[in-house]
Amino acid sequence: MLGTKAGADRAFKKLDELKRSIQWWEAGALPPQFLVVGDVVMSTAYNGRIDAARKEGKNLKVVWNGSIYDLDYWAIPKGSPNKDMATQFIAYSVSQKPQETCMRSISPTRP
Repeated sequence: MLGTKAGADRAFKKLDELKRSIQWWEAGALPPQFLVVGDVVMSTAYNGRIDAARKEGKNLKVVWNGSIYDLDYWAIPKGSPNKDMATQFIAYSVSQKPQETCMRSISPTRP
């Protein structure tokens, strides 16, 4: 639906309705600050910022259910003499074990 003009118009109309209830942020330090002082009850945030606030004793929690932990893109330059090695590295880096290790380094308390 959003791919149509009517769909985009509908989405912007809904945003207009919600605007007064949304606190926008432009710097990574703001979401934990908003949460701690009670300006908002939930927010998107960089997990490292939440972790730093928790280490300072702030009562914040990251909810991972249904989340995207990270979004990265890998690229191999056309004509690279190391294409096979790069392909092997990419396949390894997105496999289960390194992904689990990455997740645990970001959130050590996660099961």
